[in-house]
Amino acid sequence: LTINNGEGTLLKQNYIQVVTSNDTDSPGIYKNKLFPPKPNPFSDRAIIKMQNKDSGKVVIDIYNIKGQKVKTLFDANTDKGEHELTWEGKDALGKRVGSGVYTIIMKINSRIIETQKITVLKWEKGAKGTLYC
Repeated sequence: LTINNGEGTLLKQNYIQVVTSNDTDSPGIYKNKLFPPKPNPFSDRAIIKMQNKDSGKVVIDIYNIKGQKVKTLFDANTDKGEHELTWEGKDALGKRVGSGVYTIIMKINSRIIETQKITVLKWEKGAKGTLYC
């Protein structure tokens, strides 16, 4: 680092150190991440975004509060980058899941990377248009 204040020059050796990290939110630099689903809570569908820094097999599973797998939302080899999924609140058989808190688990190459919670609100129409959860 060289500092010149107009009267003299000060030279400091090894004063600035550059440290690189894969854990950054800078554009174009990817990390393995599962973003919070939106909207949360939801009743119709939720958008689940993920990001991976390397190519590999990505699996996104959804589990209920009892720890039972409800659905594998995604299971494929992917390139690095951002990816977006939609969950319509249905289980592996295509049936609507009940209201409650669910856990989304992201795995890359069989290793758990991150989890997120999501809440499903099942709305029912009652008398005179009243909505019940």
